[in-house]
Amino acid sequence: MDFSQKSHLNVHLQTHMNEKLFSCDVCRKVFSQKSSLNRHYRTHTNEKSFSCDECGKRFSVRGHLAKHYRIHTDEKPFSCDVCHKGFSDKSNLKMHLQTHTNEKPFSCDACNKEFSQKSHLSRHLRTHTNEKPFSCGVCNKNFSDKGHLNVHFRTHTNEKPYSCDVCHKDFSRKMKNMLGLVKDPKKCINCKGPHNAKSNSCPAYIKEKKILEFKCRNHITTSEARRVFHLQNMKYSEVVQSPPASAELQNTVNLKFEALLQSVNEKFECLLQSINEKFEKQTAIFADMLHKSIESIMQNMYKIIVQSLESNTSPTRKKKLPKNLDLSSSLPM
Repeated sequence: MDFSQKSHLNVHLQTHMNEKLFSCDVCRKVFSQKSSLNRHYRTHTNEKSFSCDECGKRFSVRGHLAKHYRIHTDEKPFSCDVCHKGFSDKSNLKMHLQTHTNEKPFSCDACNKEFSQKSHLSRHLRTHTNEKPFSCGVCNKNFSDKGHLNVHFRTHTNEKPYSCDVCHKDFSRKMKNMLGLVKDPKKCINCKGPHNAKSNSCPAYIKEKKILEFKCRNHITTSEARRVFHLQNMKYSEVVQSPPASAELQNTVNLKFEALLQSVNEKFECLLQSINEKFEKQTAIFADMLHKSIESIMQNMYKIIVQSLESNTSPTRKKKLPKNLDLSSSLPM
């Protein structure tokens, strides 16, 4: 690196030697250059000697003013070698380059989440500590991020610096349409017009509304109403005020009604047949159970009678008595 003066070279060499000879009397922070110490002093005195000629905003460092001035001139001297995107600040270019390399050198010790920028890590750490160092000077509400405080402060000033490129509506915060991500307005799926599909500005929707009203008046299907509507090419007033249907339409309704009755009759007959089959099965089961019950009762009665006669019957007659009563031939099945 070349320098026009030897003193500038000596100052630059101190950055490599890591010598910090100048110390702040307020916070004891040390610096390698006296100019850096003087610049740091302004953070304690809140001195802002450099003012923007365009908007009057003041800065404590001349370099910050030069960086700010590029907002008004739209100057972007720093360009990305990969996608050729321009930037007004070199630090913004460095942060942008990490989007191409996907480098995330800063890691959270609490949850191991990685970040490409140290400022993003610092902002993330406040979600763990619940620290809110930025306070509103009007309502004393605290925020963990300075950007959130700036957005909140506009609720007090009613400032709306961002404008929509499509409808020119003003907003207090930057919306997607200011980032070039706005989509084309939605078009009607029926007529491709710049309105909603159910808007009264859509001729196709109005036509469908007339057809549905004609369908309800005549108690027919939507397809039949659409066919008759197109054939007769009726006006809206004629369609609504014409309750009687045509002869062809009446025949169609009658045919469909007859088909419906035939379908109902067939289903009813199938249901009756199923009920009869189930009834016959249940009747057969009941008859079998009744036959077995009567047979068991008669057998028990016979045993009781035999036992009562044993005491008064001779041995020869006892041999002639059957051991069980056979009722299979006497009971009907």
